[in-house]
Amino acid sequence: MSLSRSAAPRNAAGVIAVFAAMACGGTGVVTTRVASRHLSTTGVTLIELTVASLGLWLALLLRGTTRPRLTARLVVASLLEPGLTFLLINTGISRTSGSHAAVLIGTESVFIVAAAAWAARTRPAMGIMLGVVCAVIGVAGLSTQSGGSASALGDLLVVAGSASAATFVVLARPLLESMDALALTAYQFTIALAGVIAFDAVAAVGHHAPNLVPGDAKTAIVALANGIASATAFALYNWALPRISPYLAGTSLTAVPVIGTALSIVILGDALSLRTVIAGGVVVAGICAAAVAEVRAEVRADRDLPSATSCESVTSGLVGERDCV
Repeated sequence: MSLSRSAAPRNAAGVIAVFAAMACGGTGVVTTRVASRHLSTTGVTLIELTVASLGLWLALLLRGTTRPRLTARLVVASLLEPGLTFLLINTGISRTSGSHAAVLIGTESVFIVAAAAWAARTRPAMGIMLGVVCAVIGVAGLSTQSGGSASALGDLLVVAGSASAATFVVLARPLLESMDALALTAYQFTIALAGVIAFDAVAAVGHHAPNLVPGDAKTAIVALANGIASATAFALYNWALPRISPYLAGTSLTAVPVIGTALSIVILGDALSLRTVIAGGVVVAGICAAAVAEVRAEVRADRDLPSATSCESVTSGLVGERDCV
């Protein structure tokens, strides 16, 4: 997502695709949590990336799309997400509750706004900054709460992963203008897989090898489902980005906390305390406030567009100078 106005029109297919991607993302919180009970974080991440990479390349080969050129931007973006992002978030999920992780993953939209503002060297609107402050307060409220399976370290790792993911979105948006979404996603996961394997090889020197192999059929199925959910979420989101407005791309991320928290309660049996509900509500409120502020900025920019276009048309003789007052 970017703070700049997108020329891509919003359409029904893009809206459906992006919210389907968020549903897959919310499901991934639960599958990661279940798989991490019997596998190391590296094992969960490697299986997730391997399954996703194989599935994406198979789909790409069956469709017969021309492979894009490998660029430094693509490599860096892929190492950030899903590479670094998955390692941080999967490690965090294994150390905190599913409901905490689901809410904190939603802070990605706030980080996207901040990263896009920094990249464009512009100051976000007051509403966006207030939204960021609310989200930070909510995160602090969640991260200082202990008990059950939640922990401050796990929460902070999830937040760090969300920040890494936001940086990827800013880097990847120009790539989507010239690359096929499915091809981009396939390269993403393959490059990230190579990066995680290299990281694991270095980290394993002098230490016991982590548990990388599922010990039973249930864990194997959950790990495979986690990889399929990740690949589907990324492919749908990358496909939808050029077809929806930037603010909708960011706002859609607020669906992850809702879906992930609901599934964590139903499937994982997470118990929600009043403090978790309040802090999570503050996080979601901050995310929504930032999204609404960006919507208003988009509307104001659209209103200014006709006058700017008219004035630019003077030199080509389309309108008179008196129309540019």
